[in-house]
Amino acid sequence: MSLYRAQILGAVVLLILAIIGVLLVVLPAKEVEMPADKMYGIVLDAGSSHTSMYIYKWPAGKQNGTGIVTQHSECEVEGGGISSYAGKHGGAAKSLEGCMKHALKEIPTSRQHQTPLCLGATAGMRLLKLAYDSLNTKYNFFLLFELLPFFYVQVSH
Repeated sequence: MSLYRAQILGAVVLLILAIIGVLLVVLPAKEVEMPADKMYGIVLDAGSSHTSMYIYKWPAGKQNGTGIVTQHSECEVEGGGISSYAGKHGGAAKSLEGCMKHALKEIPTSRQHQTPLCLGATAGMRLLKLAYDSLNTKYNFFLLFELLPFFYVQVSH
């Protein structure tokens, strides 16, 4: 009788292993994407004579809330400074498109929605305020920012 039980137990174990094997083959496997080990930030320095974009990075798992920030890359925006787009509907935002495409390539997709985007434009905006209504140009920037996965951070100046 013990030989009979051993044969049944062996058959049951093989049947269970076969069912598990079939399930592993049939059920779709979900690919797990490892999170990026870096966080990123974008600074747009929109000056009176030209605009530059800087991408910074730092360790995602910071100790004690601190980390070393390094410049990852930079991009010079084509065209003049922000004040040169006064009265040109959409011109300022359009000038940024090349650098924004660069940022989308440089920053991993898994981190883009967590990436702050800061616009520093104090000198250029002062010139705009002296000559024109700066709200139109600033508004065009914000329209572009809404189309991007990054989140805009208001910088006080």
